[in-house]
Amino acid sequence: AAALPAGLPVVLVDLATGVEVDVRARTSYTFDVAPRAAWTEAEIDGAGELADPSAATDRFVLRIGAVLADAEAVDTVELTTIAPNPSSTTARVAFAVPTSGRARVSVVDVRGREVAVLVDGAVEAGRHEAVLEAGRLAAGVYLVRLESGGQVVTRQAAIVR
Repeated sequence: AAALPAGLPVVLVDLATGVEVDVRARTSYTFDVAPRAAWTEAEIDGAGELADPSAATDRFVLRIGAVLADAEAVDTVELTTIAPNPSSTTARVAFAVPTSGRARVSVVDVRGREVAVLVDGAVEAGRHEAVLEAGRLAAGVYLVRLESGGQVVTRQAAIVR
């Protein structure tokens, strides 16, 4: 958690019990372990292969960032957060649209050239996040541009090395 930007929530979620632990506030979490049934021959044969995500039996999830409330109404097209800003690797771009429809989130350099497209297509009304791969861009100042419902909103993002 210390390697993540300050203020960004980091929560360990125990899927078996529903318990959520703030990793920044607590350094340990005690839980009961249920014994696993004996390995089957099929599981041993496939042990060297990648796991099938649809059959995952993970008990814990690490949630990084805030949970966006579904009930929270959105009245306008908003480009709410770019974090961290400045960034050297990746940044979260949070945006909101009041109605379902096409949205486009793009990154434009100081010369007005589009250098990346983060979202381009239909989105539901509400709050969303996209990822800006800052490591693929040269250091400098960029504009993140959200187009939706005939409106355009921009925010500045800085890429550092």
